[in-house]
Amino acid sequence: MKPADIRSPWARLAFALLACMWAGAGWLVVLDGGFTTSTKHSRVLTRVEGGAGLLMACIFFVLAAIALAVLLQSLQARLRLQLACAAMVLVPPVVYLLRG
Repeated sequence: MKPADIRSPWARLAFALLACMWAGAGWLVVLDGGFTTSTKHSRVLTRVEGGAGLLMACIFFVLAAIALAVLLQSLQARLRLQLACAAMVLVPPVVYLLRG
């Protein structure tokens, strides 16, 4: 299935929400400087910071850009709009990280 074949408003809404969720998760990891994880039924917490935390934030931002691209292609938006929206998702975190 191609993104242009997606006609369901519910599927489009799902991709919009996924893009927002992943961008928000990426920003949370960036602003917090990492993330904490634990296994089920364990009281041991592992804090992931530095390069590994940054990699996870980058993965979230790329997933947000992909979801946004699928949404815009399903709406048959022009390539310029698609590139502008992808830049809005990807450029601010990069600028923040390079300054910080």
